[in-house]
Amino acid sequence: MKIDAYVGNIYKCLSKDDHLIRELRTKRCENIMFLTPEYLSHQELYKQNAVLLRFPNGKYIDLDQISSKKQYKSLELYNELYYPEEFSIMSHCPIDQDELFVDESSLKVYSEKPITLRKLLKSRKK
Repeated sequence: MKIDAYVGNIYKCLSKDDHLIRELRTKRCENIMFLTPEYLSHQELYKQNAVLLRFPNGKYIDLDQISSKKQYKSLELYNELYYPEEFSIMSHCPIDQDELFVDESSLKVYSEKPITLRKLLKSRKK
């Protein structure tokens, strides 16, 4: 099973201000860079160079949360509103305070060659 795998950064939204979160989400979704001190103070780097798997619906999951191919396949069947709570399924836009999101500008393709989930899981165990 070939998958979309990337290496990128995960951020955490720190803002308690709903208006600012909406503004952050709008700018992220429009791919507008916003590295001003005002915006940077409302997000923090949560994990750098995470291996991220992208679902067909555009959401991401950190490879560290996946333990088997069967588990990944079952997650693919969920729609974006009903992922199991034990998984942190991320978008590229913050929705709420303390939510994790992927910085799409930091994404790099994990491998130029097609890669399978089995190989990714195996490489993580080394």
